[in-house]
Amino acid sequence: MQQQQQQQKQQQQQQQQQQQQQQQQQQQQQQQQQQQQQHQRQQQQQQQQQQQQHWGVRCKAQAASRNDIKSAAAAAAAAAVAAVAAVAPAVAPSAAAAAAAAAAEAAPCI
Repeated sequence: MQQQQQQQKQQQQQQQQQQQQQQQQQQQQQQQQQQQQQHQRQQQQQQQQQQQQHWGVRCKAQAASRNDIKSAAAAAAAAAVAAVAAVAPAVAPSAAAAAAAAAAEAAPCI
């Protein structure tokens, strides 16, 4: 009778140990999942930052390019006006007006 009771106690202890081990394993798995989720969030944040930086650089480059084009167009228009003014002083006012009108029409397209 005592042996049976001892065996039962041992079995209960073993079952308790197994349950504790299972709980520990579950806790470890939960910790791993949390770490993975945190890592994924960090990666997403990094990707978003990189995309924002990339778009910021592209926008700045496009703006600089547009400014360069506008500057070049203005310089070309000024050169054309100067050339016409040098060649035909009597025609200069109307040519200057025509060049200014052409530059004004081209500016929104740039």
